[in-house]
Amino acid sequence: MDSLERRFGERYPSWIAAIHARQGRSDSAFAWLDRAYSISGPGNLSGVAYGVLFESLRDDPRYQPLLQKLGLAPEQIAAIEFDVKLPG
Repeated sequence: MDSLERRFGERYPSWIAAIHARQGRSDSAFAWLDRAYSISGPGNLSGVAYGVLFESLRDDPRYQPLLQKLGLAPEQIAAIEFDVKLPG
């Protein structure tokens, strides 16, 4: 894991977080997610909310605040209004 972190951590911190999450290392996963957020913002972290790779984090008390920070909490998603006009 140390080798993966050194080799890919700067370019792919969310993937390092996913590996930690899948292996049950929540503290490390959240640390790497924070790192990913600080590097690139919420743009490439949507998988945290819906991806299978982060399932192990969903019961952690840090999970909902992270979703809030990313703008992906259920209430934030539910508040999005759509006004779609179909052609014809």
